[in-house]
Amino acid sequence: LGFEYVRYLRKYKLTQPQIPANLDYGDANTYLTQRVRMTHPILHVVTEYDATPLGELALQAYYVGQLDNLISGVIISSVLLQITRDTPDLLGPALEVTSEAYQRGKASRSFLGIAWEELWSAQVPQLRELMDLPARTSA
Repeated sequence: LGFEYVRYLRKYKLTQPQIPANLDYGDANTYLTQRVRMTHPILHVVTEYDATPLGELALQAYYVGQLDNLISGVIISSVLLQITRDTPDLLGPALEVTSEAYQRGKASRSFLGIAWEELWSAQVPQLRELMDLPARTSA
């Protein structure tokens, strides 16, 4: 996982998310928001959704399947409207990957219950098994 995580960050020229110094761990909403933010790149690696617009769309749909996340739903709606307006030829693939990612999120074990910090040496396919993550079917 650690190797694939670093490779992902380098490929897309991303920096590793950092925990703010003044984070209030006593507030559940703050903790949850921060946990989702910190695990976002890890989930890209494990779910096999890249950092392209379609990959980000897919991960937001995965979040909706996992968390019934309203913000992710708003992001998905906005992106689909933009695709419809600007690149309608991508609408079919976008809807396909969105549907698949949502279903994978629903079927998977909660990513929030996994201690990712302890699994850097694990093989990514084993982590998919740990999560009960269905295989991708979309391109």
